[in-house]
Amino acid sequence: MIANPTTDKRLTGAQFIIRLLRHHGVDTVFGLSGNGMLGLFDAALDHELRIIDMRHESAVVEAAGGRALASRQTQVCFVTEGPGLSNALGGIAAMNHDGIPVIVITNCESDELFGTGTFQEMDQVAMAKPISKWSAKIHDAAHLSDWIARAFRQARAGVPGSVVLTVPNHILLADCAAEGVELRTPTFSRATTECVPSAFFAELVLAKLRSAQKPLLLVGSGAYWDRADAALLQFVRRTGIPVGTCDLARVLIDDKEDLCLGDGRPFMLPPSLMQADVVFVLGERIDYMFDFGRRWSTDTAFIQVYSDPVEIGRSVDVEVSSTANTRLVLEAMTAALGDEAWPIGPWARQAVNESRQHRIEALGDLSDNPSGGIHPAAVALEVEELAGPEATIVIDGANCANWARLALRARRSDHYLEWGRLGMIGMGLPYALGAKTVRPLSPVILIVGDGSLGFHFMELETAIRHNLPVIVVVCNDSGWGIERHFQRGIFGRETCTSLSTVAYDEMATCLGGLGLSVATRADLRDALVEALECGRPALINAHTQDVADPLTKRVTKVLARKYLNRPQPPTTAGR
Repeated sequence: MIANPTTDKRLTGAQFIIRLLRHHGVDTVFGLSGNGMLGLFDAALDHELRIIDMRHESAVVEAAGGRALASRQTQVCFVTEGPGLSNALGGIAAMNHDGIPVIVITNCESDELFGTGTFQEMDQVAMAKPISKWSAKIHDAAHLSDWIARAFRQARAGVPGSVVLTVPNHILLADCAAEGVELRTPTFSRATTECVPSAFFAELVLAKLRSAQKPLLLVGSGAYWDRADAALLQFVRRTGIPVGTCDLARVLIDDKEDLCLGDGRPFMLPPSLMQADVVFVLGERIDYMFDFGRRWSTDTAFIQVYSDPVEIGRSVDVEVSSTANTRLVLEAMTAALGDEAWPIGPWARQAVNESRQHRIEALGDLSDNPSGGIHPAAVALEVEELAGPEATIVIDGANCANWARLALRARRSDHYLEWGRLGMIGMGLPYALGAKTVRPLSPVILIVGDGSLGFHFMELETAIRHNLPVIVVVCNDSGWGIERHFQRGIFGRETCTSLSTVAYDEMATCLGGLGLSVATRADLRDALVEALECGRPALINAHTQDVADPLTKRVTKVLARKYLNRPQPPTTAGR
């Protein structure tokens, strides 16, 4: 930092942090004000930093996550100390588990007072450490620029995740820099984090794939953050290998592409694809989402590229592996092909045809039920058809979200958002708000279950207050759908799964938005047209059928075996 001798005016720590954030390209943050954070909120006014203030701290973090997903850039949010940070822990855990780069800046009491029983005193660094990628406390104002740069580096390097940076009040309030200070990005922050694959690795993988009779490419979130879209499409077209996309990578390649299988998670693929002899997992962990690799034949060979070496081979033996950047891996292999182009063989055609037929059969009959409303998959299909190619679709919930995943076809990069591996529902509305700040002129539509909507319903008021005209389509079956079906299938009865039939449309109207209620597919169509044209936040209360999705049915069978065929406890006879 170089001070400008022509001015004596000093910046407080809070003002300097805002300047540093602007220097790192941040123009929008999400937050919820509190006593210790007042200086940051005030300083934002002087530096053209937009703050979307919200109603709950977990939603604050999740909205930053939605913005990160829509922009593929690290985002920042502010929450106050103590209970403010503890409220945010769910969002912090979800961002970290789902690999989304979000920096949470919070405050705490000054160092000399810690341990004396001050207001809202907690060991915040320790509290956030187990559920974040990095949790740290700034101890001196002289190195604020280094701390902020390190936070950005930690959030994005390797596998992305959440960072929690705690700033003591005395640093936020103290003079720490001259107003004319020249901001410089530390060298360590500018250094590249892209791991380059070797030519030997590229040739080795190609040799494995070339000799395979039934190769399969499954692409995950790492490729999303590595911006491997174009490289993936080129590689698939050159090699003729069928490809399935998983997690955040669902938007990297259009499902209508000739070789695209759609959702590549093994429980969404037809059983015949479990006979693949080589499975190339690119940018993804082989965890429960892949049934730990157990669904494939014991003779299947695995290739894995993932930036965290600890995850490679953790659940299944991997023959060839790398921690290299997925985009660079694809580019290196495509370059190594030279003029060679592999034909689309019978295995690839079979894999694609069977995957598409498997989806059609799983969807089944989507007709309206006169006594039970709209089929939840039909809700997703209507949204997809009427929203247009520029729309961002967000899905949230369990049973209704599973139907939406099955029905929706991936179309465009960054335009399909959903909760990830942690399985934390309720994030949909904050995600939608975050995405809308990135795409103010394009539709952002949330498909959400009535149970999930209850977590952060009041963020609809946030949308109205900040003029973020998202559209919320509630699949209202008056219950916790997936739990209801689990209990029915396992125990033959249910408890604590029913919710009131709430007029969410009337609640939206009371808040100042557009509220509509529908019970047929035709009425839903009309409501979507009205919502898309109204120019303000809208909520469509769609009364939907109580019908279990195919994945829920399969999981129910697994749970039934677990609960009903559980081993008996050891005998205590003779004691």
